[in-house]
Amino acid sequence: MSESDNSTRSVAPQKREREKYAQAGRALYEDFVSSRQIRILRKMKRTILIVLLTLLYVGTSRAQSGIRYGYIHYNALLRELPEYAEAEAQYKALRQKYAAETEYNEMSFKRLFAEYLQGQKEFTQNILLKRQRDLQEEMEKSLAFRQAADSLLAKAQADLRAPAYRRLNSVLQAVGNERGYELIINLDERNFPFFNPRYAEDATPYVRERLKH
Repeated sequence: MSESDNSTRSVAPQKREREKYAQAGRALYEDFVSSRQIRILRKMKRTILIVLLTLLYVGTSRAQSGIRYGYIHYNALLRELPEYAEAEAQYKALRQKYAAETEYNEMSFKRLFAEYLQGQKEFTQNILLKRQRDLQEEMEKSLAFRQAADSLLAKAQADLRAPAYRRLNSVLQAVGNERGYELIINLDERNFPFFNPRYAEDATPYVRERLKH
């Protein structure tokens, strides 16, 4: 037997031994990976189960409580807003300006009328007619200004209050969605003379809490 044949026979068992250890290592690695995946899957299943149970509990609680509606006093909440207070202050200042101008027009008319009464016996016919026309024009001007002022003030008030209305309505929308209401009843309007209190709750605390932010 040659030296090369002996060498080949001695290498073959070593190679098989290495392959054996390699296979064992791969098996251990696959078992480790498989076990890790199983642990991750089990953890995910537990998390999903907890979430589902929580949602089921919340839904069951809402169903058992039977709360379907919220109710509020809209105007009271509106007056609590700083935007509303600012709007009212601006509107009051504007109304005072128009009131001062209206008073000036009335005083001017009264002055012309007093002068007319005082001198009508001494006026010539032409002057008397002119003073009458002046009185008529002053009265019409005063009435036109008052009508225009009322219209302008109403529009200004609506424009000034609009930000407060938008904010409150937005908060009511958010609270309604959050609490799962079908609607929110405004008790100021008295459109619902009766509703079953078992299916309604006072939404005011939730609205006030959101208005703080």
